[in-house]
Amino acid sequence: MTDNDVFRTLNQPKPWSGYNAFHSDPLLGDLTRNLARPLRDEFDTIGTFVTSPEAQELAQMANNSPPHLKTHGLAGERLDAVSFHPAWHALLRRSMSSGLHSSLWEPPRDADSKSKAHKLRAVRLFLTAQLECGHLEPLSSTSASLAVLAASPPLRDEWAPKILSRKYDSTNRAQSQKNSATIGLAITEKQAGSDMRGLATKAVRVSEGVYRLTGHKWFVSAPMSDAFIMLADVDGKPGCFLVPRLLDEGGPMRCAISG
Repeated sequence: MTDNDVFRTLNQPKPWSGYNAFHSDPLLGDLTRNLARPLRDEFDTIGTFVTSPEAQELAQMANNSPPHLKTHGLAGERLDAVSFHPAWHALLRRSMSSGLHSSLWEPPRDADSKSKAHKLRAVRLFLTAQLECGHLEPLSSTSASLAVLAASPPLRDEWAPKILSRKYDSTNRAQSQKNSATIGLAITEKQAGSDMRGLATKAVRVSEGVYRLTGHKWFVSAPMSDAFIMLADVDGKPGCFLVPRLLDEGGPMRCAISG
């Protein structure tokens, strides 16, 4: 027996790289067999990307580099911004270009896109999740936000064009100064989790369609999103609000949300 035989590992799988995650999955093959060729080509591209060495390196860097809170800038100005590794932004940019946040709400390109929108997004999401799951959260909450905004046509008309944009914009600016927007969630409270009956955050009407929210949220998803879907108590009943992270003049929403 040689030294190579002694140190050779026999029961480990080969590195998860260099093959197509779409074509190698028989279930995905069954689900997409009758789809139009452009859609299957799109899945083929995603399947090749997620197992590529370049994509694997991006995912590793994003996960090995935790985000950092920047409370102040160089001049002592208050920032309250979360800094992410460039690899995180690269993954978000790629996934936004694939429409993971917008495809359910876009005008259909063909009959398949119209009748099978949820299935098509599920395939894209499943493939991308095999690479890195963390960056999918802001994309999922952004996609879900449009169902909530449908209850307020003025807000929907204002925000939908930027939510549906496939151009990722990571700049720390107010929504009115950006070409795209992502939406996070601010729902969970420490005394009740997501129990609507236990909401301690209060909303007081200031003017038509404008409320002042006061409370403490235990968990806020995707804290660098451009706005958040937030729950608050309104006269004893749960209410749902869209809260921008930055005001148009560039300052954070301190006056609207207090701990």
